[in-house]
Amino acid sequence: MILTLSIVTGFKNEVRDKVIGYGAHVQIMKSGGSSIIDSDALVLDSAMLHEIKTIKYVAKVFPVGYKPGIFQSDPDSVFYTLKEGRDTFEIQQEIKGVLFKGVDATYDLSFFNENLIAGRLPDFGSDKQNEILISKRVAEQLRFELDEEVGAFFVQNKPIKRNFRVVGIFETGLEDFDKDIVIADLRSVQINSGWGIQASIRLADTLFQDRLLFEAEAIGGNGQYKYDWGRGFGVSSKIAIAPLHDTTIRVIVSDYFYSPYEEEEEATIADTAYIHIRIEGDILSGPVAMEDDRIKRTFLDEEGFRFSIRVGTGEYLFEQEDGKGSSKFYISGYEVLADNWEDLEKLDEEVKSDLFLMSMEKGTAVEIRTIKEIYRDIFAWLSFLDINFVIIVIMMIVISVITMGAALLVLILEKTAAIGLLKAVGAGNWLIRKVFLYQAGYLIIRGMLWGNGIGVALALMQQYFQIIPLDPEVYYLNAVPIEFNVFHLLLLNVGTIVVCVFALIIPSYFITKITPVKALKFS
Repeated sequence: MILTLSIVTGFKNEVRDKVIGYGAHVQIMKSGGSSIIDSDALVLDSAMLHEIKTIKYVAKVFPVGYKPGIFQSDPDSVFYTLKEGRDTFEIQQEIKGVLFKGVDATYDLSFFNENLIAGRLPDFGSDKQNEILISKRVAEQLRFELDEEVGAFFVQNKPIKRNFRVVGIFETGLEDFDKDIVIADLRSVQINSGWGIQASIRLADTLFQDRLLFEAEAIGGNGQYKYDWGRGFGVSSKIAIAPLHDTTIRVIVSDYFYSPYEEEEEATIADTAYIHIRIEGDILSGPVAMEDDRIKRTFLDEEGFRFSIRVGTGEYLFEQEDGKGSSKFYISGYEVLADNWEDLEKLDEEVKSDLFLMSMEKGTAVEIRTIKEIYRDIFAWLSFLDINFVIIVIMMIVISVITMGAALLVLILEKTAAIGLLKAVGAGNWLIRKVFLYQAGYLIIRGMLWGNGIGVALALMQQYFQIIPLDPEVYYLNAVPIEFNVFHLLLLNVGTIVVCVFALIIPSYFITKITPVKALKFS
């Protein structure tokens, strides 16, 4: 019973805590998606974030972003010999789909710190947005090493590749999560998810009626863009000018929803880009320098953001300033931690009641789901463990009662003469029964001391040395978990003693059937 109790309690709590470590107690997302992973992006609202923090039972709340990606390992040459004796080789390269979870500097990384086996935690508050934390399973499968720069592909309008640096490796033993989750900077996930709009201005390669032609480019949003060159939004993405003095061109790019029954409505937060133009020399003394019918450019930096073109005896100096993008205003949702697991249902009710009206006022419906609802199968499976525990304890107690009842009956039969003698000298039935009950209780306590010693010893051996492993793909853990609770242990012992002793009152009733005459006659 001790082993059953400690294993069941440890199993439930460890699996539960690890699932919560990956996904918090409550997740808040935009309505319409099946999960926070595939729901539409939610606008990061400081007022909503503050409101959530003030809700009763809320311990912590974090904005998070999720984005699927694909890791690609470095090519690896495998050499071998064919049956004909020829040496040959082949190039092997592993690819693996993973789920990037983006967090910011406020996120509580204590769960991953406890399960860190190599390296360090990423510094999400610094300018290094490419630091990531991966699991041991991912590292082994792709042959990634600590401090290695690795490539990942993301799908937006077109596949893009980003490089990350592995700064830490963790292992939780929760195989279903370890094989997929990568902890990354929220800013990186926001950019790679294509949320929001990113605007830029480019100088065209040809002139338009002897004027410079500039074109606005945008990525993200729904693709239905509008452009503001300084005179309000319109559909034109181009502007032609012939600058005669230093100037700055600015464009604001937004997208919109269009309905024949309603006015156009902005769909995504807009972004702004600039291109700065500085004039040196006499630009009126001749035409723009061309080469192969294209404007001849002289690049002034490696990125190509600064360049110049000759115009007569003078030149235009250009400096492009792309928009920072509005992706930083979007997240997948919020993850909320409760003060205690027992407060989960109360927290769910409080969050739903507080955020329902607030979200409706803002025009963005949100959905709140508890960890039990998100991982329904896991928690349903854990609830079955309680039934198993109850069945095992009942069976053990029944066996104990039967065993002790049989032992008491044998003891009574052996002491029949003594019982008759005691009755002959005036001892009552209840007094004699108590003698046997005390003796049975002594045997129960003695057996329980041995049981406690053996049970606790075996449990401690498993807790510290993990002598019984598990298949993590089946049981979510790599070893049988153990958790001691002194109150539960005490309650188990006291309950067992009380049940067994009271159950022995019935067998002791046979003492009342023994008469002094018969007992002494056959002694």
